[in-house]
Amino acid sequence: MGGCMAQNEISKDKFLELRRQAEKLLALKGNVPGLNYDDDPLKLIHELQTFQIELELQNEELLRSQQELMESKIQYTELYDLAPVGYISLGFKGLILKSNLTFTDMLLTQRSLLLNQPLSAYIVPEDQDTYYHYKRNLADSKLHLFCELRMEKKDGTLLDVRLESGIVTDDSGSNEEYRIAVIDISDQKKAERDKEEYRIRFLHSQKIKAIGTLAGGIAHDFNNLLYMIGGNTELALEDVPKWNPAYTCLEEIKSASLRAAVIVKQLLNFSQNTDQKMMPIEAVTVIKESLTFLRSTLPTTVEINEYLPEDDIIILGDSTQINQVMMNLGINASQSMEETGGTLNIIVKMITLEAENPQCFKDLTPGNYLKITFSDTGSGINPEIVNEIFDPYFTTKEMGKGSGMGLSIVHGIVKNHGGSVSVDSQPGKGSSFHLLFPVVDEKPVNETVMTDEYSLGTETILFVDDEKAITDMAQKILEKLGYKVTVRLNPIEALSLFQSKPDAFDLVVTDMTMPHMTGVKLAQKLKEIRSDIPVIICTGHSSLIDEEKAKRFGIDGYLMKPMPMSIVSKEIRRVLDQ
Repeated sequence: MGGCMAQNEISKDKFLELRRQAEKLLALKGNVPGLNYDDDPLKLIHELQTFQIELELQNEELLRSQQELMESKIQYTELYDLAPVGYISLGFKGLILKSNLTFTDMLLTQRSLLLNQPLSAYIVPEDQDTYYHYKRNLADSKLHLFCELRMEKKDGTLLDVRLESGIVTDDSGSNEEYRIAVIDISDQKKAERDKEEYRIRFLHSQKIKAIGTLAGGIAHDFNNLLYMIGGNTELALEDVPKWNPAYTCLEEIKSASLRAAVIVKQLLNFSQNTDQKMMPIEAVTVIKESLTFLRSTLPTTVEINEYLPEDDIIILGDSTQINQVMMNLGINASQSMEETGGTLNIIVKMITLEAENPQCFKDLTPGNYLKITFSDTGSGINPEIVNEIFDPYFTTKEMGKGSGMGLSIVHGIVKNHGGSVSVDSQPGKGSSFHLLFPVVDEKPVNETVMTDEYSLGTETILFVDDEKAITDMAQKILEKLGYKVTVRLNPIEALSLFQSKPDAFDLVVTDMTMPHMTGVKLAQKLKEIRSDIPVIICTGHSSLIDEEKAKRFGIDGYLMKPMPMSIVSKEIRRVLDQ
């Protein structure tokens, strides 16, 4: 009632104001000087003219109000339709009653196609429960609530949105309407996904780093053990005649320790980042070595068939990375046959690219190529994702069974070698991966072939290692070779001994990783006392030293445990004879 009375007062004031304006205009237009207003007809005319002008003023005011209302409506419509977020109104049954243009643009559709349609029709099936639960909470609480879900555009792509909603009730209190703001949060969600992907990649890199560190520590200890096994086996072989049955057993032990050393080296190559060394390599030989390691890795339910050429094929590459390619493809094929078992065929041959389908390797120039094919009888690859399998972190495996990096690494290595990789696959019928590497005419640098012959000597050697079993074994081996040997378990004691009589020794052989002092530090201090003393570093594994670093540090020789007695004798002889 109070509102109505106030409105009446405003209307009365407006009427009086119009009456005053009408009388004022009438006086300006038609007042005759000396006119007697007491005359009734003249009064009537005056009143009629006043009412006429008053009506004209009211009409002008009405037109102005209508114009202002129209402008306000246009402004409201523009604000509503062009708002930065979508606005929709839903009936109680969830049908869209109103929608602004922003929301229609978000879904790439038209307003006429949205109206009277359920909003749920545009929500992805996986998020339907979230939507209905949200709608029930709105109806029950009558509060301003929000939720996040995904909607599907007309072209089939997904849209991440945030719904912020409230309920409006009409004057009768019987009809309720949902007023919903739809906010596009796709960029925010993408940023969150990118952040999570970066977190996973960081954790993955930290995990790889930790594995590399762990592998290095294991390699050091394992190689020391293999060195003792191999060295003592060789000592035993010297004392056991060949006709004795134990001789054959000792030969097997020696061979097994050398094979184990190769496996440790390969594990280090796979777990640690190594510099890429592109050089002419005998690819078939490298592949054979990789397959030997691969056989020991894959389950017995997977049968491996090799088809390798008799003649070697030379490519410009890095043998460690070729090993990694073979391992990754082999393990990937094995995992596709994990439940049922199957067959893995590995075919290696040289081909001329012109004889192949040019569409598969159109980015390669014509010429001779090494072709490696991995064919498995596994589950195959869905055609919809076959173009994504080489993308980093793409995986169809369960959490914990794959990082999504295996095939990406294969693709990167092959590309860095100037080659190409392609895949043929049918779901349920297996997959075939084809790798091409350019063949080169250069000859590989052949390493010196080590025989079982020993190089002898009579010089005096100081041997330093913190493992007593190793010093005992080394002393026996070196004395069998004719050398006079002094051993020390502590580098500080060895330095003190050398300082007391620096001319008593012709050579120092030292371990790298020892308490109190590294082998490199010991070598530097020894050379400060006597600059011409030759030093050989002998290590199971150390991230601080390799053959190239040893040369830069001024070390005269480098041996990687475990190594046969013949290699030890030849390296000692080489250093002493320089």
